[in-house]
Amino acid sequence: MKPFSGVLLVSDLDGTSLNKKFEISKQNRLAIENFVDEGGIFTIATGRMEISIRQYTDILSINSPVILYNGATIYDLNKRSVVWDNCLDENLALIFNDVIENYPDIAIEFFHRDGVYVVNTNPLIDVHEKKDGLSMIHCSLNQVPKPWYKIIFVGKHVELSVLQERIDLKISQSRTFFTEPQFLELLHLNASKGKALNKLKKICDIESYFTVSVGDGENDLELIQEADLGLCVNNAADILKKNARILKSSHNEDAIVEVLNIIKAMRFN
Repeated sequence: MKPFSGVLLVSDLDGTSLNKKFEISKQNRLAIENFVDEGGIFTIATGRMEISIRQYTDILSINSPVILYNGATIYDLNKRSVVWDNCLDENLALIFNDVIENYPDIAIEFFHRDGVYVVNTNPLIDVHEKKDGLSMIHCSLNQVPKPWYKIIFVGKHVELSVLQERIDLKISQSRTFFTEPQFLELLHLNASKGKALNKLKKICDIESYFTVSVGDGENDLELIQEADLGLCVNNAADILKKNARILKSSHNEDAIVEVLNIIKAMRFN
């Protein structure tokens, strides 16, 4: 039996395995490659969509389906197909009309399998496009195709906080959370990285595997809680630090190398 047989490692991308330049370091990449060569299963759980992770999946040793859209989708990279998803209710048009009418400075990004559609654009959209390597489609609300894996409201944090309270009161089958101060995400109530991890293990028949997860943000909380060993990088949000073992390394200091050293120590001691 290989040293890492029976171990599943799930990592977030932005703020965790990617550094501040949105790169995978050579040290992290080689550590993951060795982990997989020695029998481990490695995958990622990210808020990104398939097109914006290709630059990373092409160089990472991923040997399992990946979790996308912050848990709304499980995607098979080899077959280029969705294994499982949990889309938003399509009867949400009224809330979007309300946003357009009452919050003219807030843009809305609709994540569809064919791309990202933007309604009510603002300057922050350009920043998001460059960060995630996306080319978004600007259109009117009635031109946005369905279904939607997730929706991001983009704007000033103060306005988004007010909008969050309004949405949470009006919509019962969804949940909202901030991934960054200027990004408020809307997902199906039952879509999360943690729930997707549980589903992934059932689909791949690896429910007995010792699971290690690592993240940095509020959207990683359930991912951390679902694992046998939940870790967070040193630059993580406070809520994660209260619920996970804190690494010495930040995302700029080859944190995945430290994660794998911890797993190795647990396996051999």
